[in-house]
Amino acid sequence: MERQKPTRVLALTNMDNTLALKEAVDDLKGEYGEIVELKKVYFLDWENPHIPLASLETEVAGADIVLVDVRGDVRVAREMVGLLRGKEQTVVVLIGGNRELFALTRMGKFRGEKLFRPARGKEKEFDVNAYLRTKKFSALTKKLGAFLPFGMLGDMRNWVLAQEYYAEGDSKNLKNMLQLLLREYGGHNRIKPPQPPQRQPDFGLYLPALV
Repeated sequence: MERQKPTRVLALTNMDNTLALKEAVDDLKGEYGEIVELKKVYFLDWENPHIPLASLETEVAGADIVLVDVRGDVRVAREMVGLLRGKEQTVVVLIGGNRELFALTRMGKFRGEKLFRPARGKEKEFDVNAYLRTKKFSALTKKLGAFLPFGMLGDMRNWVLAQEYYAEGDSKNLKNMLQLLLREYGGHNRIKPPQPPQRQPDFGLYLPALV
């Protein structure tokens, strides 16, 4: 049987979670072999307007899955629509900052543009960030389900699940996020379904004398 090629994942971000992502990828490879190649591109490396974006466009075009984490007003975020326009690969916008960026999400039948369009007339604009900031993922799933046709619901739930994994940020949750994306959108259906998101404990003050 012909060996399946690794899925190429490109992470566009200004978030330094390299160690946790590397541990997640190493765990996946240890369990399933060379099923994924992950590359990170930092937005700040492209902030100079005199640096051409041609090589970045090549990176995007060569990826099977693109992860997007945009925090703040950065050059690549402003160019994101043009970078992803006309492409067919899976795009998972994890942190978007505005509706235009979230609208670039493309996972199976789920299209962010169907959901994150500008409000019309007297419509109240849907603020997805309000749900993401407070980690109200169940409420977000229910809310989005009211907007979308039935055929998109499964992929929409996968997007919310990816959000939940990513929000926790540790290597185990990131591994499960990648496992979900590789299984559902990378063609690696022989790998196991991911475990549910594992909530990380909130930070607190450690007082040994009281333990």
